[in-house]
Parts: sequence; C-alpha cells; structure tokens
Amino acid sequence: MDYLDVKRDDINYRNVYGSTYPLMKNAGMAVANVFKNNFGKNRKVLVIAGPGNNGGDAICAASYLMTDNDVYLLMIKDPKTPEARRAYNEYNGISYKYDEIDDLIKKTEIIVDGILGIGISGNPREPELSIIRMINSSGKKVISIDVPSGFPYESVKPDITVTFTDLKENMNESNSGKILIADIGIGKNIREYAGPGDLVYLKKPAFDSHKGMNGVLSIIGGSAYYGSAVISGLGAYSCGIDLVKIFTENVDIISSYYPGLIVRNIKNVDEMLKSNAFLIGPGLGTDFDDYDLLIRIISSGKPVVLDADALKIIKKEDVKGRNVIITPHKMEFKIFTSMEPSEESAVNFSEKYKITVLLKGTTDIVTDENRIMRVPGGNARMSMGGTGDLLSGMVSAFASRGVSNFRSAVMASYINKRVGEQCFKEKGYFYSITDMMDKIPSFINKNTFY
Repeated sequence: MDYLDVKRDDINYRNVYGSTYPLMKNAGMAVANVFKNNFGKNRKVLVIAGPGNNGGDAICAASYLMTDNDVYLLMIKDPKTPEARRAYNEYNGISYKYDEIDDLIKKTEIIVDGILGIGISGNPREPELSIIRMINSSGKKVISIDVPSGFPYESVKPDITVTFTDLKENMNESNSGKILIADIGIGKNIREYAGPGDLVYLKKPAFDSHKGMNGVLSIIGGSAYYGSAVISGLGAYSCGIDLVKIFTENVDIISSYYPGLIVRNIKNVDEMLKSNAFLIGPGLGTDFDDYDLLIRIISSGKPVVLDADALKIIKKEDVKGRNVIITPHKMEFKIFTSMEPSEESAVNFSEKYKITVLLKGTTDIVTDENRIMRVPGGNARMSMGGTGDLLSGMVSAFASRGVSNFRSAVMASYINKRVGEQCFKEKGYFYSITDMMDKIPSFINKNTFY
C-alpha cells in the first residue's frame, strides 16, 4: 500500500460509516496489544503524538496502555483532525508538552512513536525532526505506529512497527524493525467495492502545465458509427485531458460534431502513435481491415483500451501480456474470450492474459492480475446507446493522464454509474447520453481530493 491507497480506504470508510474514528480506536488497541505481547505490563511508557491521525492512533494507544502501565502522553502540537481531537478529548490521563521531552525520555523505558504518518513530502520539519533524532539516540525500545515517523526520509528507527491493513510501500526490517500487520476493521466492503475515495489517484495538473502535459488520447473509430467515437472523445475531454484526436475514415462528418475534437485521417499513423494512450473500437465497424495497424498500436507499450468492435476484430492471443484494458459488456466478453461472462471468468482471463478487464453489468467488475473491484449501481436507462462509449472514453482519458490501468477502469466505472444515477434522479427514464456527459466535470470536481 502507498499513501493514496490509505487515503482511498479512509475516504470510502468515512463515506459508508460517517467517521474513521472506529478505525483509530482499533489501531490504538492493536498497538497496545503488540506492546503487551512484547513488553508485558507495569512499564514506563512515553507515547509521543503528532497533530494528525497518526497522533490520534497514538492517543488511543495511550488510553489502552494506561490500564497496565505508567503512561506519559507527549503532545507535540494540538490535534488538528476531528478524529484526533476526539481521541484527545476522551483521554483520561495527563498530557505533557514538547518542552518536557528531555525529562520524559529519561524516565521512560519504551517509546511509542505516533509523530508522523504515511504521506509526508520531504524531510521532516522542526520540531518533529529533532524529536526523531532524540528518539534514535535515546537507546530506548521503540514501537512505531503504521510507519516510522519521517519514513521514507530521515526517520525513527524502531524495534517494532505495527502497520495497518497491509504492508506499506518500501517498508522492510532495516527501516521499520520487526513489522506486524494489524487488521483494524477495513473490510472487503471497503477494500473491494468502489467509492468516492477511488478518485484520489487522479493527480492535480501542475500549475505551469502546457498543452499535452495532462494527457493526449488517440481514438481509432467512427468508421461505421460516427457518433460513438464522438461520445468517447467528449467523455475523455470531460475528464480533464488536454487533447483528443479521432483517427477515422470519416474525417469530414466527424469534424462537424464538435470543434474541440481533432479529427485526422486514419492513415496519419505517425501522429496517432505520439499520444499517451489509445482507445480502439467505438464505432469502428467489424469491416475494418488494417489489422497490422491495430497490432502496431497494441505493441506500442502505451495503455490501450479495447471496446466495442475492437473486441470482435482483435484476437485475444494478441493482447496477452500487453498494456491493455478491455471494457466488454457480457456478450462482447463471451465473443472475445470464449468464456461465459462472470466475475470468476473475468478474474481468470485477466490472470491468464495479464491484462485489465472491466466487465460491464449491473455491478461492473474490474480486475487485473492481483486485484478485484466491484462497482455496483446505475439504472435501466443506462442500457441506451452511448454509455459504453462514454465509459471507454473516460477509462482511456485517465490512462492518458498516467493513472494505472486498474485505477483508470475503477474511476471511470464509478463516475459512469454515479452520473447515471444523478440523471435518473432528475429525469427518470428520460435522460440522454448528453445529460450524462454534462454531469461528468462537476462530479469529478466535487469528488477529487487534492
């Protein structure tokens, strides 16, 4: 897990349960249990808490530890998150300030480190940096909470790290001591079902961005059904990418739809291949006969989304091990894979062919070689033409912005389902694909967590 994975879980847990405070309490109890198992009772313990949720975990640990030990809780700063403030308000012991740290270190045997959590950018600042150095030079036994404070920069060197849910990226015994993983209550309903937290993987554009830095997408389609390629292109634009280029045999017709779309002849291969990602299939038609071009794109190493007619033209053997996402509905899945459409089949196919699969349905299934995510929702009106084109446009847009294939598929599926539900709430069964399209930018803007 990395910082964004942790943030994603917290947001989705809060979305379901209203608060992450139960997780904080569970984290504190997990630390207290590890302490007891390794150091016993009746010890003198210094718990050092920072102002964030890592500090809140430490305060909760102090509450549990004080039952059997002499606990000194050192607050570096006042708690700044709602959960950490609640933990501090419920703490029944005495707390100490930073200027007392020298005496507290001398009189204690064991230090619990809850100064800084995961996700810091750059070396710790003062006073945290000085405290980290004091801990490391103290000679005391140390337990770190979730990650050693300062990690992966200058950090505490603990004997034990109690990390939550899963191992954090780049943790090992040399930088974290003995690592124990604790389950704090983030269940499968959070880990394997999409929520608003899944949008954390979309990065904020740089302030000094110039054209092309935030995604360039080539769409190969529109030869048979012109509108499909346009819907995919406008869906991609709605996700904040810089340039959408449609490569087609019907340049004049598609050029008339929307001035922001760049429309090129499909023979303009050199320009096509300069994009960050590709979408093949919307409106392409099954009579498309330049198979060598499609293989050249798939072999480029860049993300390629295959949808609609592409799944009827391209052979499954040609995508094995490639940087590919397929986005079939059930019939397309059966045609492309020769398997009955199901969650199990999607997982097995993804594992065998080492690609990302987004199997569309009442509950969308997104899976790659290692993970699965379910995205329930939507409504019957989403069976109308164009919703799949819109979805594939969003998947490829996120991939063009550097989001991983798995996360691109999850984000796009979640957004597609939610905007469809918003439209249904307002217009019942009588909304259109353009109604969905119009809602995408405001939905993303409301639910991004920069």
